[in-house]
Amino acid sequence: MDHDRLTEKRIDDLTARCLAREIPLHTDLLGLTGQDIFTRKTGRLPGICAFLWGGFEGAERKAGFLVPERFCEEEGLAFARETVTALRAELPRVGTGETLSHRDWLGSVMNLGIDRGKVGDILPDEGGAWILCLEEMADYLSENLCRVRHSSVRTGRGILPESITDPAGEVLEFSVASPRIDSVAAGAFRLSRAKAAALIAAEQVLINGKIAGSASAELKDGDVITVRHFGRAVFRGCSGKSKKGRLFVAAEVFR
Repeated sequence: MDHDRLTEKRIDDLTARCLAREIPLHTDLLGLTGQDIFTRKTGRLPGICAFLWGGFEGAERKAGFLVPERFCEEEGLAFARETVTALRAELPRVGTGETLSHRDWLGSVMNLGIDRGKVGDILPDEGGAWILCLEEMADYLSENLCRVRHSSVRTGRGILPESITDPAGEVLEFSVASPRIDSVAAGAFRLSRAKAAALIAAEQVLINGKIAGSASAELKDGDVITVRHFGRAVFRGCSGKSKKGRLFVAAEVFR
């Protein structure tokens, strides 16, 4: 069974258990393709509220949550926040050690024998990294993530800073022939249109949580675009036309 079919089967099994037992359940932390499968499979389920959460609004990796309708919205959100935990891995001396990349951090986490689905976004910075994970793995990671490459680290639970949970977006204005996803993604993330089209073809671009099926898909005001490894953007619509008929559009970009 390939990975996508296995993901579909797991979501179907979780859905059946959620309906039968009337308890909230969740998937592992999913990449963009897994999130697309979850959204398509759970979009119109009677009796269940389905949503994605990865520890903060702009997270790239997210778990799918299935919450029976008898639970209020606040209870469902509280369940999600308790399920995905933020850890802070701190380097002992800021500015004097080696530069550690996302790959370095991820490699060290995976070397602990942890399944990729238990770990969400990893956000390196000068002093260390923020690591999102499922609560079930938080204690194990805190106790065992002690070294990344040649640097020792101290890992423990933390509270994500506002720069991550409530980032300031950059509003970019540019012109396009039409509000197609390839044109808008290229303008928002400063890519060539060919590069944007290639990312769409590789299923690395989502619109409102669903994989963009075509480079020619047209956006509406408020649509959320996610491009793997580049960030997300909110399409802010058109403000006018040039003399040559090109559209002036804007996008609020969160990197």
